[in-house]
Amino acid sequence: LDAFLIEPSEIDDIATDTRLAGVNLQYRFANTDAAFTYFYVPESESIYRTPDGRQLPREGLRTFNPSLSMTKLLGLDGSWIKAEYAYQDHEHFDMSAHAGYVWVGYQAKKYSWRPALSYRWSIFTGDKPDTQTFERFDPLFSGGLGNFLPGIVFSKVYKNANLITNRATFSIKPADTLEFSLDYFHHRADDVNNLGGIGPLQTLASKDIGQEVTLTAFHYIGKHLFLQGIGSVGIPGEAIDAAVGGDADNWYTLQAALYFFF
Repeated sequence: LDAFLIEPSEIDDIATDTRLAGVNLQYRFANTDAAFTYFYVPESESIYRTPDGRQLPREGLRTFNPSLSMTKLLGLDGSWIKAEYAYQDHEHFDMSAHAGYVWVGYQAKKYSWRPALSYRWSIFTGDKPDTQTFERFDPLFSGGLGNFLPGIVFSKVYKNANLITNRATFSIKPADTLEFSLDYFHHRADDVNNLGGIGPLQTLASKDIGQEVTLTAFHYIGKHLFLQGIGSVGIPGEAIDAAVGGDADNWYTLQAALYFFF
């Protein structure tokens, strides 16, 4: 059981002065991890906007977040499943936002190169303009390239709100110190109202956001060095094509990073 009070480190020019307070309860038994997290926003200068012109404060946001992970499903070694859900409401106005994912995978540990395959479906609700209830999920400070960002390319223009993603991953480990993974993402919006997104994507002409394919390599070089290489292509969908007035070119990311550990 943990309790926490967090003051995120933000860039001064765009700081929201948001604070988070909450508790986390986690329990492990057999091949299962279960957890429940609650957190509350006691302070924030950030606001939400609605199509009817309202400006709603982030301050007062409450998030309820159960999660579950299991390994060795039905006795099958190498199999696993993770599921997580988050519900958000607010102490000052009518809010009902949801997020969640189901992620299932299998690694053939008995075979050379230990091939692994996984699939994840995730949703972060958007705000429906024909209701008075605010329904856009607030991802707050979500990050983590391997788990929660919607791809290294699309995460630069679209965050985990008003988004439904299908993700498939295939990976191999030719050696204990070397791993390659190939990810495919397919993104759709939950609603065409996307107030809170970047400028040209405030209102969408389509729910088709785009697709992304990413190849990642991990290599441990001895005890203190870790090399990561990433190549990714983002293929804009109809919503982004319309937002820029025509066909948008594909977007590319190439990255190499060397990490040193003490």
